[in-house]
Amino acid sequence: MAPRGRRRACQRRERRPWPHDGSAGGGGGVLTAIREHTGVDLGAEDLHALLQADAGDADAQADVGALLYTAAAAPAGHPGARAAALYWLRQAADQNHADAMHWLGTAAAALCTEQGNAEAMMWIAKAAAHSHAIAQQQLDALLGKALAPGAMDIDSAL
Repeated sequence: MAPRGRRRACQRRERRPWPHDGSAGGGGGVLTAIREHTGVDLGAEDLHALLQADAGDADAQADVGALLYTAAAAPAGHPGARAAALYWLRQAADQNHADAMHWLGTAAAALCTEQGNAEAMMWIAKAAAHSHAIAQQQLDALLGKALAPGAMDIDSAL
């Protein structure tokens, strides 16, 4: 049994919907906050997907992540958009969402580092294991190159 004071505090909490326009709370609402942190100007039509993502819907999380990632990859992309994209994509990937896994592989490969390439291979392999058609083709192509004759000269590596 919870202490009495704590129970009362929980009972007093009221859940308010996120304001989505500039008229609420003087702060401009959630869309303004997202624009400030990510540089991405989401419209009212995106609010529904964002709320579904926040509620744990893997499809919506992947969609929001993809939207933010494409905005981050633009020439004038905001670094906050990439971080937010990766957050939503990981949330969806944790629920075995193959598209999100593929997006995470794409994002890791874009780093052009050894660690990024290893992470990209991991995410693409996971997406392929979850029947993502493009990831399966990419994995087949990568494995074909790795296993091709002369691709790796063991004698010279030693």
